[in-house]
Amino acid sequence: MKINLISNKEFNENINYRKSVFSYVFDNENFEYNNKLICNEYIKKIIKKELFYNKLKYKNIILYDINDLKLDNLIIIKCINNLEFDDYEYKILIKKFINILIDTNINECSCLLTLIPVINRDYNWKIRITTKIIKDNIYKFDRFKKDNIKINIKKINLILSDDNDFEYLNNILNEINIITDAINLTKNLSNLPSNICNPLYISEKCKELSLNNRDILYENIDKKKMESLGMNAYLSVSMGSNNPIMSILKYNGCKNNFKNPIVLIGKGITFDTGGISLKNSYNMDEMKFDMCGAASVYGIIYAINKLKLNINVIGILSLSENLIDKKSYRPGDIVKTMSGKTVEIINTDAEGRLILCDSITYSYKFNPSIIIDIATLTGACIISLGNNFSGLISNNDFESNEIIVASNEIDDKVWRLPLIKDNQNQINSNIADIKNLGDGKCGTITAACFLFNFIKKNSIWIHLDIAGTAYDENKKSTGRPVYLLTQFLINKSKNIR
Repeated sequence: MKINLISNKEFNENINYRKSVFSYVFDNENFEYNNKLICNEYIKKIIKKELFYNKLKYKNIILYDINDLKLDNLIIIKCINNLEFDDYEYKILIKKFINILIDTNINECSCLLTLIPVINRDYNWKIRITTKIIKDNIYKFDRFKKDNIKINIKKINLILSDDNDFEYLNNILNEINIITDAINLTKNLSNLPSNICNPLYISEKCKELSLNNRDILYENIDKKKMESLGMNAYLSVSMGSNNPIMSILKYNGCKNNFKNPIVLIGKGITFDTGGISLKNSYNMDEMKFDMCGAASVYGIIYAINKLKLNINVIGILSLSENLIDKKSYRPGDIVKTMSGKTVEIINTDAEGRLILCDSITYSYKFNPSIIIDIATLTGACIISLGNNFSGLISNNDFESNEIIVASNEIDDKVWRLPLIKDNQNQINSNIADIKNLGDGKCGTITAACFLFNFIKKNSIWIHLDIAGTAYDENKKSTGRPVYLLTQFLINKSKNIR
């Protein structure tokens, strides 16, 4: 499916763009028509009768074969008052638009909704958001269905005012198309069942990505190598499945310098039973999504390579399963981490932080400028922030604000939570250096406190808990936070401050 940017003038003069048109009117009697097309008296009467006398919000009408206007289809939707049109209302409208196209089986359409003024937003934002919503809504994961889901949309023309810099906006469109492709790759990986998508499978996908892209290097750390490195916390999680793999993707965008890369670490538990601290069976099928952090790292590396960013990034995919076996680690065990710190195991379902802590220690071999870990880490994050906001915890105000700036640019929401020494007391152990679970209060923060024990002094560290945002209520991957961190890296590569 292709998206084009067309000027309003070009749209009005070229009949090829007017086979099917999606337009709008505002919900007031003294409406102004946004385009010549709906100034036809016959259409005005229909609008008044069908839209303004109907109190339903976003009511729409579809007119077919309008010969005098040389239109195959004209779809008109009623909007709220234009003086109050904000981000939320615009996104709702675009979702209505794409769903109507899918339902009516239209394969090509010119969309005038991008002409609507949105409070404090420009065309840059509208193109990003519109394209993202369109791609999200036409994405289908039907690999395991006998009959594939068919969507016939082939082309959408977004109509913009004539005074825009179309070269600049087409560059933005190209950028968001690459990012949405990366998001879809992440979704495809995350939506797979665990009997297919295991650590070895993801490792092979990483190897394939490297083979197909010369600027991406691939390295694998297997169980034997982990043992020699002393990654005992990581290895303890995998004792019930015996298949740990740490896959490393290196993107060298600065050709003459690979010092001080940004390191992304993704939690990749391809299935999490909770181990001996067994989870409730209710919704345990969702635990295939416990690898979404690693899948996000995979998608981000794909995106920044296609965008050819002038930046060095290393992606670490920390892959394992947390299963039950006679060899599984147990509550009460004490393990020595790669850093030398010891951890008392209180709960085997707090496994993500164990693979991440050794991965963080390993990442220091690259002398990172920033360490960012991404994990579906705590149910507490879902309770506190719901499904709209990812949890952000960091030891650095400046880089936290940079994440928030990127979040606001592309509408992938984050909420910063505090990192304070008082919470460290909850994870102090009587018999080891620390324990892997606190007393049940502020679980998202104490999980981050655990990881912070493995961050060296003067290091910059960002933790993203995506437990509530990695997948939706329909048990489908969202691809978050691929867009957020890709935008963060785009801004870094441009030295935006």
